[in-house]
Amino acid sequence: MSVFSQQDMIGKWKLGSYSLASKKEYNVSEFGTYIEFSAEMRFAGSTGCNSYRGQFVQKDGVVSAGDIISTDMMCPGEKGEFEVEFLDLLGKVNKLEVKGNALTLTDTRTGYFLRFVKDKPETVSDAENDNDTETLYVANRTVRCRGIEPLRCMLVKRNRNAKWENYYDSIIGFEYKPGQFYKLKVRRTPAPEGNELCVYRHQLVKVLAKEKSELTIYR
Repeated sequence: MSVFSQQDMIGKWKLGSYSLASKKEYNVSEFGTYIEFSAEMRFAGSTGCNSYRGQFVQKDGVVSAGDIISTDMMCPGEKGEFEVEFLDLLGKVNKLEVKGNALTLTDTRTGYFLRFVKDKPETVSDAENDNDTETLYVANRTVRCRGIEPLRCMLVKRNRNAKWENYYDSIIGFEYKPGQFYKLKVRRTPAPEGNELCVYRHQLVKVLAKEKSELTIYR
């Protein structure tokens, strides 16, 4: 029997520990693997290489993930091996449990699990305690990427030490021009019903900085 409240699940969760069929240990702290839930148990996230999305459904106390859709960028080495195992297990999860700041997704038939910890978004200093705002850094170029169909994606990250990640959406109110690095204050808003790529959208609050050099954008 799954033990959770849908409201308790909403938000971003970072992978902290796991048990996989291969018994192999991966350096997941460097991968940045996460899952983010919105209303009606819809979820989206990143394996550390590709983005994915899906929705859990519940019937008679048992949950299932249904079809999980992911982008198909090539993931070399251990990151690729981990992604295969992660998505395979995620698709077999039939129990969800929230205890405090921990979310555990388990396949009770095998005992294998994914355990996540609640993540707090990084907010800018003048956010005035608004938990729906955060800082996004945007790179000076776009890249070809594949979502539901081929497209060009901006590259974003939330702090200096993070890796650039494909951004499969536009930022509401933000006019992007290649050749500039941006530091943005954005607000998260729920994505409209039927959005295929994300569970929430970002809306521009303020352009905090715009620079030609990446080194100066983090000041």
